[in-house]
Amino acid sequence: MTDDNRTVIPIQVRVLSDHALVRQARREPPSWADEPLEDWRQLIGQHRLRFTVRKYRHEAAAINLFGVVGSQHPKHQGRSWLDLLLGAPRMGANLREYERHPDYYRASTACQKIPPLYYQTLDGLRFYIGQNGNHRTCIARFDAHFNRYSLIHGVYLTHYQVDDEFHRRFLALCQVAEERRLDFTFVPVRYPTHHEVAYGWSLDRYRPALRTRRAGDDSVYLLDRARAGRLLACLRSHRHRRFWRFWPDRYCGLEERGEEDSA
Repeated sequence: MTDDNRTVIPIQVRVLSDHALVRQARREPPSWADEPLEDWRQLIGQHRLRFTVRKYRHEAAAINLFGVVGSQHPKHQGRSWLDLLLGAPRMGANLREYERHPDYYRASTACQKIPPLYYQTLDGLRFYIGQNGNHRTCIARFDAHFNRYSLIHGVYLTHYQVDDEFHRRFLALCQVAEERRLDFTFVPVRYPTHHEVAYGWSLDRYRPALRTRRAGDDSVYLLDRARAGRLLACLRSHRHRRFWRFWPDRYCGLEERGEEDSA
């Protein structure tokens, strides 16, 4: 505040206020304007994508802009949409491009946008900005709100379908092994089983597994989801002391076929 109680508007905001979209957003902020962008890395954790069973990519998809909830960019996570619009570096240049080429955002054609916009999702409903497109997504949301549309077309979308139950069993096995000081480790891996590609899209299927090794033993065993569940039930019960009598015959048995996927 100044001495005469007038609000001091930051220089960045004053400059951006030359743009009609910014003025309207400040004058009539949408109900979601102060919602913070969520963290993609926090959602997937360290190992969750290792349990992917299907990965679908489309180079010219259409998504609901109001389903975009977060970003993988660490500098924008936790910022609100309005704060991003008013204070993000290089937002002025993006706003000028928006005013010169509004059809970039509003076009309903299926052609891939150039420059591209990247999104990723686990459920097809909640989308996270990928390696590029934070400023343009923010502009698109406000433009869609004020011009009454919801879909943005021609974006690059990656949809991961994850076996979350297998992921939960993996985390539980690691916890039990640590609590009971069991001398073996679990490492999640996934093996490609199918690859299909055509113009503008691709589909990959995987077989997730737990690569299991006992300390002092050079042998490597694999657990699928069912075997991981049986092993977890045993270790949580009073029968865990008899565990080694049945290891690995009862709980393992998958062959390690093919090469591990490193993506």
